Amino acid sequence: MRETAETLRKSEEMELFQVLFTFSEIGIYILQDGKFQHTNPYFQKITGYSGKELVDMNPLEMVWPEDKAFVKENAIKMLKRECSHPYEFRVVRKNSEPLWIMEKVTSITHQGRRAVLGNFMDITERKRREEEMAALQEDLRRSQKMEAIRRLAGGIAHDFNNVLTVIKGYSQLSLMDLGKENPLRGSIEEIQRASERASNLTRQMLLLTRRQDTEMKVLDLNHILLTLEKMLHRIIGEDVELITKLTEGLGRVRIDDGQIEQVIMNLSLNARDSMPNGGKLLIETANVMLDQEHARNHFAVKPGPHVMLSVTDTGCGMTPEVKERIFEPFFTTKEKGKGTGLGLSTVYGIVKQSEGNILVYSEPGRGTTFKIYLPRVDELPEEAKERARGVGLKETVRKGLDQQAQI
Repeated sequence: MRETAETLRKSEEMELFQVLFTFSEIGIYILQDGKFQHTNPYFQKITGYSGKELVDMNPLEMVWPEDKAFVKENAIKMLKRECSHPYEFRVVRKNSEPLWIMEKVTSITHQGRRAVLGNFMDITERKRREEEMAALQEDLRRSQKMEAIRRLAGGIAHDFNNVLTVIKGYSQLSLMDLGKENPLRGSIEEIQRASERASNLTRQMLLLTRRQDTEMKVLDLNHILLTLEKMLHRIIGEDVELITKLTEGLGRVRIDDGQIEQVIMNLSLNARDSMPNGGKLLIETANVMLDQEHARNHFAVKPGPHVMLSVTDTGCGMTPEVKERIFEPFFTTKEKGKGTGLGLSTVYGIVKQSEGNILVYSEPGRGTTFKIYLPRVDELPEEAKERARGVGLKETVRKGLDQQAQI
């Protein structure tokens, strides 16, 4: 009776193990001699291999090449009981899709022989969320850094501009009192020209700090680009091919027309400088819908309909270190005397002032792309409003004349 009860208990345990093995939401496998002997359905689902395909397969075959040494080392530590914590690594599914896995292994005896019992979970989604959170935190850190720099630069620019106003005023008064032949006149004129250049710099600094007055208008970016096309051809030179791809039915945006022209010019000049031996400059526009996921992954981005302005060059590209700092005021990679380091800072300030967002994609030797996203507005552009007002005025005058004629 005792043997019968023991046999029954073992049979029930085997049945329970089989149920757990079959229906577990954790991948389970048994290895002997370094090869799979048994795998449960969830393991097969995760890896994309069937049970037959996995039999006698070496588990390292599906491990991400760069993680193989790490996996082997940690598995050995676990089997020696030197480490008890699960470890994370990447595997490659049968369809070549990479997955993040958390695994733990234990030494067991199976059918009288030493074996390895392993279990692992698919943590790809968790890793993706962690990466998104890390990217968002980096965006926040960068935004806070830029905001601190802008406030500092804005305060300096504001006070410096007051000093420059006094210098320019007294220079003008001095020139009025000096004759054309006075030897001091040339020096005073140099002072005046230098103060004008300094004023231009302070205006740029005030722009990037959002302290400069703007006249926001509803505009069609396609119309702006078509207006600037001839000028862009002149400034980028004959060695750079200008290509424009403008989407028909482009939505409107609300921005200062002079400022968006400055954005396009600054980005085009930067592109030209990155292509000293010639290349291609592609400017595109498009209607895009930024979804909740995009907004979650980028700090201060609001989901909804946007208009995208993209500027791409085939130039030298940027290293990650340079890309990290390109929007900082006074940061430049150009030779001394060939750049103020305010061009991209100004672009950033204009875009942010217009409640937009700017992203940059670049790799050394593979060119650079700037993508600007501006909120789309459902209003007529200013030029259409002007035409409508003109037609309305003419109609009002015509009706008044007709009524006058009838009296």
